[in-house]
Amino acid sequence: MRQGSVSVALVQRPVVNGFGENTLVWEPQIDLGTPPVSDTAYTVTVANVVVDGSRRDFTYDVIVFDAGTGLVSSMATAGQLGTLPEN
Repeated sequence: MRQGSVSVALVQRPVVNGFGENTLVWEPQIDLGTPPVSDTAYTVTVANVVVDGSRRDFTYDVIVFDAGTGLVSSMATAGQLGTLPEN
């Protein structure tokens, strides 16, 4: 996992199969308790996944944003997304 060109420290959690879909779980060591000042993109790469006997890599982006500001907040206030939770 990277933010731009900087690697993000991760803690990989143990695999627990038998409950829903089997899942790879990790926790990025970043502060998610404080909303970001602006949208922050992270690139995740999961490498060497065996699919039908072949190894594949998967890369995707995740954007962390403050849902209490901007378009999301405006849409919620207008009733387009339901109601915002109480803090």
